Amino acid sequence: ACFICEDEGETRGPDDVYEFQCTSCASPAVPFENGPTALAHIGAHILHDPRVNRAQEPCGLCLRPAPLCQFFLKRSPGTAQGVTFDFDKSQCINCMRFSYKPASVSTTASPCSNVPIICPICVEIDPHSPAIWKYNLEAHFTSKHSTVDRNQFSKLWEIPQSERVQLKEIYKRR
Repeated sequence: ACFICEDEGETRGPDDVYEFQCTSCASPAVPFENGPTALAHIGAHILHDPRVNRAQEPCGLCLRPAPLCQFFLKRSPGTAQGVTFDFDKSQCINCMRFSYKPASVSTTASPCSNVPIICPICVEIDPHSPAIWKYNLEAHFTSKHSTVDRNQFSKLWEIPQSERVQLKEIYKRR
């Protein structure tokens, strides 16, 4: 379950602007007004921060290693193929709402496409397995599915050069 911790006397809803905790920055409380901004900040760390060990499958919202954070997806109501977060099952200190489909596509305004993805191998073994963040999927295959032909799944974790460049700029400005 996702919880929001509050100071005594302070109330906040799940969609309010709050101090997002970046576990890697010197000043960890960073105000983020929306999910894409948070995803881009953490995604920039995952791709460009030499201190981040991608083999540990860092969370795309807080950088803590798996399995400290887990994200589960469910079918989005009203769409044939759409998915959304299952907030009742997902766990993260920075659990926040964002629109899954737009977040999964890199644009100039929202360059990070790092979203949790269902691992096609894990889901065959356990249909209730947690999703893996896109930027971690290649490392996940290396450590968990080393005997599988990764080439048939490489499209799942491909990151366009333009996305890498934009996130490098975000990393430099943090």
